[in-house]
Parts: sequence; C-alpha cells; structure tokens
Amino acid sequence: MRKGITMAEEMLRNTSVCDSTFSKAGALNKTMLLAIMTFASGVASQLLAQIVSMPVFTVISMVSLLVTFIISVTATFKPQKSAFLAPIYAVVEGFSLGYLVAMTASFVGYGTVAMALGMTVLVVLVMAALYSKGIIRASQKMRSIILVSSITLLFGNVIFFVINLVTGGSIYNGGFGVTFTIIISAIGIVLAAFFLILDFDLIDRCQAGNAPSYMEWFCALNIMITIVWIFVDMLRLLTSLANRAQD
Repeated sequence: MRKGITMAEEMLRNTSVCDSTFSKAGALNKTMLLAIMTFASGVASQLLAQIVSMPVFTVISMVSLLVTFIISVTATFKPQKSAFLAPIYAVVEGFSLGYLVAMTASFVGYGTVAMALGMTVLVVLVMAALYSKGIIRASQKMRSIILVSSITLLFGNVIFFVINLVTGGSIYNGGFGVTFTIIISAIGIVLAAFFLILDFDLIDRCQAGNAPSYMEWFCALNIMITIVWIFVDMLRLLTSLANRAQD
C-alpha cells in the first residue's frame, strides 16, 4: 500500500483536470467515515465473539486479515477502485481488530485497550497539527529514511518471528522477548506516525494536481491503514509493558 503513494504521485503528473476533482475536505470526510465504520465493525465483532465459539471466531478473523491484505494490494495498483474497496476494508479490518481487542482484553483488560485507542487518536492529532503548522514536511530525505526504516523494521519482525518459532515461543516468554517487543512496537509507532505525514502530503499533492475524485477514497484508505498500524503497535506496546509490570 505504501508503494501506492509513489504510484499515485506518478499518476498525478499525468492527470488532467476532470469534471469531478479531488478535494481535501472530501478526503478527510471519507477518512472519518471509514474510521466510524471500522469502530462499528469492531464493536459488532465483540458481540459476535460472545455468540460463536472461539475457534470459529479465530478462523473468521484470520480470513478477515487476509482479505484486508488483498484489498490493500489491489488498491495500490488500482486506486480508481478505492471507492469500492475502502468501505470493505474498513468493515473487514474492524472485525479483525475486534478479535485482537478481545484477545488482548482477556489478558490485560479493556482498560489497556481504551488507553491504546486514546493514545492512537492523540498521535494522529499531534502529527496532523505538526503538518498543518509546517513544522514537519514530507521531504525527499524523509521519504528515503522512512523507506529504509520500514524495510529494517520488517526484517526485524521476521527474524524475531522465526526465532520465536524455532524456540517454541520461549524467547517471547522470556525477558528478552518482552524487551524486544517493546522496542519494536515503539519504533513501529514512531515510523507509522511519520507515515501519516506522507499521507497528509499526498492529500495536498492530490488537491494541487487536480486529481480525480476517487483519489479521496484512496487517500482516506491510506490514512486508515496507517492509523490501524499505530493502534496495533500501541496495543502491543502497552500489553508488553503491562506484562513486564506483572513479572
């Protein structure tokens, strides 16, 4: 999906003014709509978890996770389909997050979940304010740093996952595993926060380049993916800190 930002910028350079053009307000309104749909779907999945058995709920959630990945990749290469794909993503992602929340709450309670949600909103508001004031801008150097950092973070997660499988999960249960999770989660939050700057910058570029109106959905989808990333890592960070405090 992040490749989609670069692809979208290339498309903007080849886009002429059309009858229905992009508006910043439209993109932000659609982002709010997707956020509401995601939250509502998450609440619904919590209710479903009380009705169906946990194995069935787990399978449904894993399928939902796969669907969101497919939607993200499809939207990257077919941004004109975003008006159709973005709402589906919001509903399916909300269901997956509902499963994650249910699992997390069973260990650390809903207080940690609420704190993760609140801190996620705070991160988004702070980054939006920093961007709107011109304090942080999406320079080419920032894009390069974010790209390299993303690849490094991805490899770090993969290596840790492989080690975790080889050791049968013992590394995660140990002090090193918790510490590593805290570090990776914190880095992920910072990186995702700067991805928001790229998302905001794409909105401005779309408006300046008179992009077609379907790009409003594409930009909204980008922001939602980033927000979900922040929330998941925030939840993982707070859960790891809570587990460490109990040890």
